[in-house]
Amino acid sequence: MEKEWVTIYKYFDIFEEQKLEEVLKARNIVFKNISRHDSAFDGIFAATIGAGVIQVREDFVEQAKKIVIDFERDNKKLLKESKEETNSYNKFSFVTMVKKLYGGRYFRITTMVVLIILLSLVGFRSGRVQYYKNKPDFKKAEFFLEQGRVSIDQKRYKEALKQLETSVIFNPNAGVSYAGLGYAYFQLNQYELAVKNYEKAIKIEPRDNTHYVGLGSVYVMMGHYFNGIASLRKAIELNPGSEFAYLWLGKAYLNTKNYQLAITNNQEALRIKPNSIPALIGLSAVYYYLNDFDKMLEYAKKAIELDPNDATFGYFNAGLAYLSLKLYKEAIPYFDKTRVLEPKYAQTYYFLGMIYKNLGDENLMKEQYTNLQKLNRSDLADRLMGRPTREPETGFPFRF
Repeated sequence: MEKEWVTIYKYFDIFEEQKLEEVLKARNIVFKNISRHDSAFDGIFAATIGAGVIQVREDFVEQAKKIVIDFERDNKKLLKESKEETNSYNKFSFVTMVKKLYGGRYFRITTMVVLIILLSLVGFRSGRVQYYKNKPDFKKAEFFLEQGRVSIDQKRYKEALKQLETSVIFNPNAGVSYAGLGYAYFQLNQYELAVKNYEKAIKIEPRDNTHYVGLGSVYVMMGHYFNGIASLRKAIELNPGSEFAYLWLGKAYLNTKNYQLAITNNQEALRIKPNSIPALIGLSAVYYYLNDFDKMLEYAKKAIELDPNDATFGYFNAGLAYLSLKLYKEAIPYFDKTRVLEPKYAQTYYFLGMIYKNLGDENLMKEQYTNLQKLNRSDLADRLMGRPTREPETGFPFRF
C-alpha cells in the first residue's frame, strides 16, 4: 500500500524553504516540496497563500515534527537577535552621536546650538547621524537584508521597511534591497513608494525579471493597467517561465475586460506550474464574468482539491458559482468555509445574506447584516437590506 504524504510546514520565502530542506536532507527525511514561487521577491502572492509547503512521508511525520519545532525556535532566536542588532545600528540619537564623537565630555549650550545648525546645513535628517564609511559594508547590508526578509515572512512590514532602509545605507547598490522595500510598501498599500523602489531596483539590476513582476503587480493594483502590462511583458521577455508574471497579466486583462487574454495568461501559468492554485482561481474568476458558472465551479473545485486548507477563494468562487446557478443550499458550505479561512472578507457575508434572503430565513439574513456592520461595510449591509447604495464588489480584489 502506497504511503501517504503529510504537510508539516508552510514556508513564505525561498530562504526559509532552503534552510528547512537542508535540515531534512541532513536527517535523511523523505520529503517533497510543493513550491509556488519563482524566487524570493517574486512572491507577491506568497504573503497570502504561502510560497509553498513541505510534505513528508507518513512514516517520517513524528521525526519531522520535532525538526520543525527546532527550526521555528531557531527562527524566533534569529528574529530576537535581529531586533537587538537593529537597535544597535539604526537608532542613533543626536546625544549618542555627540558622545561618540567627543568621548562623552560636556559642552556649553552655545557650542551645541552651533553644532546643531551645522548638522542641519550639511543635510543630516531628523537629528540622526549617518557616520558610516562611504565604502559599502556588504556583510552588514546582507545582515539587515536578511532581517527584512524575516520581518516580511512574519508580515511585519513596517519593521521590514526600517531594516531594508538600513541595508540600503550599507550598500546602496543592492537592487534586491530596493525590491524588498517595494514589496513591503506594496503590502502596506503605499503604491507610489512601492513603484519608486521597484524602479530603483530595476535601474541597478535591469536584467532581474522579478523586479518587473513586482513593479507590474503594483501598477495593476493601482489600476494603471497599460504600465502594468508593459512591465509584466518585460518580465516574461527576461524569463518566459515566470508563473507570477502570467498570473498578474491575467488579472490585468480580467480587470480591463479582455477575457480571452485573461484566460490565455492564466492557462500559461498553469502550463508552467500545473498545480498553481492562483491560476485556477484566476480562471474561475474569468468565467464568472463570462457567465459560464459551470466552468467557474470546475476550476474553483480543482483549486480546492489541490489544497483544501489553502484555497480560500476557491471556496468563495465555488459558493458564488452555486449562488449564480440559484443552487442556494449548495453554496452555503462553501461560503462558510471562506468565512473560516478569511473572516474579514466582507463579500462572503453579503452573499450569504443574499442566500438566506432568497431562502426566506430572515434571522440568518440579519446575522449577516450585523457581520457587515462590524466590518464597517455599511454599503453592502444597506444593499443586503434593499436600501439604495453603490454596487457591491462582487469581483475578485484579492492578491491571489
